[in-house]
Amino acid sequence: MNYNFKDKVALVTGGTSGIGKEIAKQLLISGAKVIVNYAHNEENYQNTKKEFEKFKDNVLFIKADVSNEAEVKIMFEQIAKLDYLVNNAGTNIDSYIEEVNIEDFRKVLDVNLVGKAICTKHAVKLLKNSKTPSIVNIASRLGIRPCEQASAYCSAEAGIINFTRSKCIRTFKIFNQSKLCKS
Repeated sequence: MNYNFKDKVALVTGGTSGIGKEIAKQLLISGAKVIVNYAHNEENYQNTKKEFEKFKDNVLFIKADVSNEAEVKIMFEQIAKLDYLVNNAGTNIDSYIEEVNIEDFRKVLDVNLVGKAICTKHAVKLLKNSKTPSIVNIASRLGIRPCEQASAYCSAEAGIINFTRSKCIRTFKIFNQSKLCKS
């Protein structure tokens, strides 16, 4: 696909690995300026920074744990313009509920669901100034078709699917075009 994102600014959370990294890369290739958020994995950050070296004038890396509102607030204070928010950051633990550490369970919910809400809350002010504001919430099909040993992850994914469908932003019109892929 050839899209032109010249002069557009996108924030991709969880952008130094997996799906987030590929989204950031494709946006950069398409001409966007991309803010790549990461939380703690310095090795992924260094590898992504090296891989994105040819885009160095159009990429900014910001370290912030999306489940920590104070860190997210500081991240957004560093952003002057925003057209797109890609809420991608996520984590997982695999465990049956009787074996799970509740703090680990809570961390999955905090990153995968609450973190997306926190980023959306702080992005709205900047997105209101864009002519093409968009928020993409990345969620797994496990939010509608759960699997064994992933109760925290499946719960968070179901939550973000419904958060997205809830049309939670009143300051600009949201077009709910959520599609659930089969991957």
